[in-house]
Amino acid sequence: MISGALAPTLRTITAATGGWVPGTGAIQDFIPILVFAFLFGLSMDYEVFVLARMREEYDRTGSTEAAVVGALSRTGRLVTSASLILAISFLSLSTNPDLPVRVIATGLAFGILFDAFVVRTLLCRRSWL
Repeated sequence: MISGALAPTLRTITAATGGWVPGTGAIQDFIPILVFAFLFGLSMDYEVFVLARMREEYDRTGSTEAAVVGALSRTGRLVTSASLILAISFLSLSTNPDLPVRVIATGLAFGILFDAFVVRTLLCRRSWL
């Protein structure tokens, strides 16, 4: 059984990993591990931020539903903005002439956008409410 905190990260990693070696079609072995480590850290950072806000809202209102709605409405713009900034930064690294750097940067950018928009807005919202 996969823990609740690890499941959204695994969904993100499944969508973001890659890294073909030119001419062989093989995946370089260090790229998925590196992408997983970075995306797991960023995903947990977003998760702790949202959950801390939920706890503050729950302490203020005493309602679980109001805490979830309040936390998601207040942190949604911030998490989305942070993910867009990081994605743009990583996409700018994808212009690097070194192939592993390009693949890692592209995987991280896609993974961050997938985590912020699909996992956080669609999947987590349904499981929290």
